[in-house]
Amino acid sequence: MKSRILKIKTSDNEISEVEEAVATMSKTIKIMAEGYSGGVIPLNNVHSTIFGRVIEWCKKHVDDGEDLEYYKGALKNWDAMFFEVDQAVLYHLLTAANYLDILSLCSIKDVKELFVYCNFLSFFLWFCVYFPILNYFQII
Repeated sequence: MKSRILKIKTSDNEISEVEEAVATMSKTIKIMAEGYSGGVIPLNNVHSTIFGRVIEWCKKHVDDGEDLEYYKGALKNWDAMFFEVDQAVLYHLLTAANYLDILSLCSIKDVKELFVYCNFLSFFLWFCVYFPILNYFQII
């Protein structure tokens, strides 16, 4: 039996058609789809480019379930390649995953470590570079 197709509209007014099984990996979309009657589900906080990447990840992981052995084997390399993106894209992917409430996407260990490291660098730049300069010129 084929799952129904949901129409999802992103922040840049792009409409994507996504299988329900894939789309409802997102708890946010799952809640919105409960009252779905064939219209368009709006996602005002996610750009179509990032949404496309999130859906690509969901399609690959839709059958995972709780099988960690499968993840350690077949998908670990795919995930590593998937997350080889610049810091801005990674930030938007994790922000979208958080907004869409896709915990399995947010909880990949290597991505979390990279995100924490990026936040540390931002913190370091602010307090060790920008703050002293602004303080020196008495801007703050």
